[in-house]
Amino acid sequence: MHTKAEQEDRLNTEDFDRLAHTLFVNCGRALAQAVDEQDLLQTVCNALVNNCGFRLAWFGLTEPGTSNSIRLVSQAGDLDGFLKETSCSESPATMVIEAGETCWIKAIADSPLVVPIRAAAL
Repeated sequence: MHTKAEQEDRLNTEDFDRLAHTLFVNCGRALAQAVDEQDLLQTVCNALVNNCGFRLAWFGLTEPGTSNSIRLVSQAGDLDGFLKETSCSESPATMVIEAGETCWIKAIADSPLVVPIRAAAL
């Protein structure tokens, strides 16, 4: 017999496994069919939003010669204009650049990383 917490963990793991598989398939297809980097990044954003349940997906690149200026290169799902309205100075993206590590935020409502932009994100 499993506790409720163990059952929820198992379901979360199964959900994540399904999501990872869907993303892997979609990204593999995008990689095979992309005509250039921009097309690849846009296709991945579209797959995350349309097939994987994300509300927003985006890729940004740092501007040469700056420490935290980010140029949006592709996005999907930004129906409310969040990316245009939000300053990146205190965002997870800036933290990622400074730390040099990947960032994955599963729950914006609960993540301490997004406190400065939480209201705009939700």
